[in-house]
Amino acid sequence: MNKKNSIWLVTITLAGLGMIGPFATDTYLPSFQEIEVEFGTPEALVQQTLSIYLITFAVMTLIYGTLSDMFGRKPIIIGGLMLFFGSSLFAACAPNFKCLLIARGLQGLTAGAGIVIGQAVVRDLYGGSTAQQLMANIAMVFSLAPAIAPILGGAISDHLGWRFVFVFIMLYAASMILLTWRALPESLPPEKRQPVNFKNLAEQYRDTLKDKSFMFAAFSTGLSFGGQATYIACASNIIVKILGMPVTQFGWLFIPMISGTVFGSWLSGRLARKFSTPLIVNLGLTFMTIGAAADLACSIWLDDYLGVPYMFFPVTLCIFGMSIARPGMTIMSLSMRPKTLGLASSLVAFCQTVVFAVISGLIAPLLFGSLVKMSVSLAICTAVSIAFWILSRLTGQIRHADVVE
Repeated sequence: MNKKNSIWLVTITLAGLGMIGPFATDTYLPSFQEIEVEFGTPEALVQQTLSIYLITFAVMTLIYGTLSDMFGRKPIIIGGLMLFFGSSLFAACAPNFKCLLIARGLQGLTAGAGIVIGQAVVRDLYGGSTAQQLMANIAMVFSLAPAIAPILGGAISDHLGWRFVFVFIMLYAASMILLTWRALPESLPPEKRQPVNFKNLAEQYRDTLKDKSFMFAAFSTGLSFGGQATYIACASNIIVKILGMPVTQFGWLFIPMISGTVFGSWLSGRLARKFSTPLIVNLGLTFMTIGAAADLACSIWLDDYLGVPYMFFPVTLCIFGMSIARPGMTIMSLSMRPKTLGLASSLVAFCQTVVFAVISGLIAPLLFGSLVKMSVSLAICTAVSIAFWILSRLTGQIRHADVVE
């Protein structure tokens, strides 16, 4: 196999692993109303099935990367996928809401191995602009999942019921076990692995958490996703309650947003061939600012005049900017901790997941019924993300040799 084909095979595999997250969160969003009716559970409580998934996902992101530093990337990914398969089967068969909540927590514990370790695999195998291009290509392919997931989930739920949504997720996990086993190389040879030493591990976490520049960059990367997380968490409320559409119409919200992700990721990869990573990140942050400001203005003054899908275009512009910036932000963040890439990748993923969990569990229910409040959430997440990125640059020296060839 030539190098070009090998890169694309790695890209498709890692993107497929990353899709497990959106499939586990977005595919069952259209089923919220059906779950409410079947179990006699209020909407706010059904929302917690998303929150508990994200909380347990966040906890495990702190562990998967470190385990992969010790035992290799591939065994941990495949082990996580096998456990995710089992927890998805449990969710599909849940006899009551309590069991569904437990199953969702178990899904969260097991879903993150691929996406967390995948970032480390990229930095293991490639450097400089090649790594950024690969990260952008992964994001471009991966970004199809949030567009496909709610539409597919709505169709499955409408025709077969919500339980078959989890059957689909289970079958997808099985396909990724096979693809990972056959196509993904082991990128961390035994001689480069960290020793199994818990005292040393605690010291590594302590040193990383004390690295202000890295932590600001990690939270900035996570918060850049906060605006999109707001609209994902509120998707069911927007489509069904605010706009009065059936569950099969989630595409009106997700397709514009994912279009921004696809084109932003594609442009980020093309720009990486000619421009420095910091410049590309700054360009993306600029588009994020314009999009967030436009969304806030439109939600306040123009909602009565803009219909679907035009009302979501400012959100799409903000997500377009996020998708330009995030590959470079991730590569620059990881470059600060080159000796413990798995651990660093875990913390970056943890920050993003914590943001998503807080928004979906605590903030989203407060935003239900108001597009203006959702726009304010998007604007705040964007502003804080940019502020943290500036602080990261001011408090530490990013290793430019690692991010620009």
